[in-house]
Amino acid sequence: MTNLIYSWFQMSGWKVLLILLAWLLSNYAVHQFGQRFIALVMTKERAILRQRHQSFNIHDQQRIATISSVASRVLRAGVMVIFGSMILTEIGIPVGPIFAGAGVIGITLGFGAQSIIKDLLSGLFIVLENQYARGDRIKLGDVIGVVEDVSLRTTVLRSDDRVLHFIPNGTITVISNFSKDV
Repeated sequence: MTNLIYSWFQMSGWKVLLILLAWLLSNYAVHQFGQRFIALVMTKERAILRQRHQSFNIHDQQRIATISSVASRVLRAGVMVIFGSMILTEIGIPVGPIFAGAGVIGITLGFGAQSIIKDLLSGLFIVLENQYARGDRIKLGDVIGVVEDVSLRTTVLRSDDRVLHFIPNGTITVISNFSKDV
């Protein structure tokens, strides 16, 4: 048994360990530097607007924080898929059929999980259209409070009575933003 483990480690084990190390380093780099890079790009964009005599306010900083957080999560998920497939390939599991099966399952789930897709698309437009960001005081339906987090799927809102509300983005029909200047 020990010989079997030793021979596997000589053939593939060290490669799996290297892939895991690269995965951890990539995940750390995306987490540490991805948000900063996106924030830097958006800050430069805002600096150009400032040169054109447009203001750079706290809402712009909140928007930068929100978009960089969402983009970082998406990048980290991509890194996970890439390195996960590399590890599966290295240990002898073919990933082609897995991805093909995932595509079929994705289409099936797409029909069955329309609310999740609706949440994701709504969340994408909330972030891209800058409807609200972390730290904004907003009203969603009957709930008024401060946005604690925005993801593509949900908005986390802390109401005035300190209750934390998790609101699926697909259910939001009217947004009232008290923090945003027009």
